[in-house]
Amino acid sequence: MAPGRISPNPTVLTSSGTQVPLFSANNSAATAPPLHSPQPIYHGYHSITWWVGNAKQAASYYVTRMGFQEIAYSGLETGSRSFVSHVVANGYVRFVFTSPLRPSLDRAASRGQQDVAATGKDQWKLEQMHVHLEQHGDAVKDVAFEVDDVRGVYSAAVARGAIGVMEPVVLRDEKDGDVLAASVRTYGDTTHTFIQSLSYSGAFLPGFRAVEVVDPMNKSLPACQLDLIDHCVGNQDWDKMEEACEL
Repeated sequence: MAPGRISPNPTVLTSSGTQVPLFSANNSAATAPPLHSPQPIYHGYHSITWWVGNAKQAASYYVTRMGFQEIAYSGLETGSRSFVSHVVANGYVRFVFTSPLRPSLDRAASRGQQDVAATGKDQWKLEQMHVHLEQHGDAVKDVAFEVDDVRGVYSAAVARGAIGVMEPVVLRDEKDGDVLAASVRTYGDTTHTFIQSLSYSGAFLPGFRAVEVVDPMNKSLPACQLDLIDHCVGNQDWDKMEEACEL
């Protein structure tokens, strides 16, 4: 269920009772989408990423309790030595559960461990993840959107006050193709990632491998069919709603 493999046929029921396409008819991975289009097209939610203490356990819960199926994985076996991620899907709903494989530098130092540090961006992300888990517990970290022009959407968001977290970058998989991605932050700790499939045909995103084994529980339990993510809510602290809206 990579961006380029999403079916162009699903529709959404509007308040007037009419059916409208969920995705643009020209959303195709056959050719690279145009860059800097006058009005970038939003195709829908791509995925929701959770930072959790135990990614495998969290994914298993959604499989056995809510009818999801694991579709992709990233971890030690795929070359990721700092993080492990399990991707589950039900209809067009995709959740990514990610956990750290290394301790924070402070915790490692308190244990006398000097050789557990990751390098570069991985270490920065590890520190952020441990702080996030301490403050929020298992919680959503990123809401990703599928768009046809990452550069245009990113530039417009930053121009309107969003904080750039990751400038547009090509994520490459030698076998399955490329994805263009960028991330911003608006308020709080949650980020928003924009994803544009350039030529990608893999299971989820570059760096992940497909999971084709069906959990036995999926065969034993009745189906719990979901269609798509309708909306996401960003909670605000007391008396902070107007402040957030003004950002």
